[in-house]
Amino acid sequence: MNTQIETIAPSNGIYRVEPTESRIAFEMHHLFGLGRVHGTIDVSGGAVVVGTVAEATTISAWASAASISTHNPVRDLQVKSPLFLGVKKHPEIKFTAAKLTASETGWVAEGVATVKGKDSPVVFTVAASEPVPGGFRVTAKATVDRFKLGVRSMPGMAGRKLDLTATIVIVA
Repeated sequence: MNTQIETIAPSNGIYRVEPTESRIAFEMHHLFGLGRVHGTIDVSGGAVVVGTVAEATTISAWASAASISTHNPVRDLQVKSPLFLGVKKHPEIKFTAAKLTASETGWVAEGVATVKGKDSPVVFTVAASEPVPGGFRVTAKATVDRFKLGVRSMPGMAGRKLDLTATIVIVA
């Protein structure tokens, strides 16, 4: 079954990420898989260069590690501590991709995430793209393995995999 997602692509050119309209939501298991944690991370900035063909498109975005919120202040302090993200030493989380490619389910951005100074491959699949005043809103999803990003504390208590949904607004 082909579940091709129809997306509307922006014209080629240089776009900047609008931080006030962009956010990353995440969900993960905790307590040995018995519970779920939901949270958000604020996007700080970035740029998308849309090429004349999708494969020539580049993406760079970064988020403030200190902005992470799970709506639990005690948990948030621990996640921001050196035990997990170490936000004082590593204030940014970064993502870069050198191209977009087509897949059976839509567009895919294969890139690299940098967390705590460690790089790991991450694949975002575009779930939706729509025009907004002055630009576009793109929603993309990925699953990341925090162990591959060097965040290995408290296995079991904090899940290994995070499901990410990035909603990014880009403007010319």
